[in-house]
Amino acid sequence: MTTLADDLTRLFVRDLEALGRELELFPAEAGVWQTAPGTTNSAGTLALHVCGGLRHFVGAVLGQTGYVRDRDAELAGAASRGSIYSPRLARRWT
Repeated sequence: MTTLADDLTRLFVRDLEALGRELELFPAEAGVWQTAPGTTNSAGTLALHVCGGLRHFVGAVLGQTGYVRDRDAELAGAASRGSIYSPRLARRWT
């Protein structure tokens, strides 16, 4: 029998690895920060949102660590498009 923590870990790892694979499919780093017509956020910005949301959920909600999400700091790299490369995004959740 698995615990809830085991199940959540398995799901988070599975989905974050899938997100990492999707980011690696971009042929150039600049593409991670480009928005397609009809979209409001780039893949890089969405990845930053996912990382920040997970840190908040795991730290503040599950772990009750007192973690406070700082969205402005979290997204600061997205403002300078390309200053955070996709391999660095992939490492943010490890």
